[in-house]
Amino acid sequence: MLSPVLRSPVETNAAAAAPAQPATAHAGSPLASLPPAARILRTAARLFYEQGYHATGINQIIAEAGVAKATFYAHYPSKDSLGAAWLAQQHEAWVSWLTERVTPVPDARRRVAVLFDLLEVWLRNNDYRGCPFLNTNAEQPNPPEALRAIILQHKSYLRDYLRNLVRSALPGRLEADRMALAAYVLFCGAIIEAQAFRDPWPVRTAAQTILGWF
Repeated sequence: MLSPVLRSPVETNAAAAAPAQPATAHAGSPLASLPPAARILRTAARLFYEQGYHATGINQIIAEAGVAKATFYAHYPSKDSLGAAWLAQQHEAWVSWLTERVTPVPDARRRVAVLFDLLEVWLRNNDYRGCPFLNTNAEQPNPPEALRAIILQHKSYLRDYLRNLVRSALPGRLEADRMALAAYVLFCGAIIEAQAFRDPWPVRTAAQTILGWF
């Protein structure tokens, strides 16, 4: 995103890469055709993201996934184990998107632009619901340890990924590490503010600020 109107090829393909948002399971629906564990996880992913982790109960997940309670507990012994599986899936999706869409771009500056393109499209496709990791972490003062571990894993991965992008774009610059951390803060702040305003301008502003350093 080198300007407010320029888009990368990410936009044309992002919808296909975004996780599906299935409806309640019923006979003949795509969700009903999944194995029970996958059906539970996909239902939980939708409800956790739309309603919030804390607000979503196991009974609602069981009902909408169309499984028996015994089946649920056979695959997920607790809500926290299901929540951890959901966040792990979200982390894997981000790693896949970055690996496929950002890392192969040959120019370091352009990689940063494509990353923010991807962020903007992802937020818009998900109705500015925001980051599931940030949302879950903010819902309660002390998230369950199983969830917090994956939240920290994901945030550390993004921090390090951005650090490497900025270092590549600023070879030999002594301040590269400091600027890389600032880029990470701008990236996360852009997600929060875009969610609050339901508008992409914070993402565009963060991208233009970082690209102005190179």
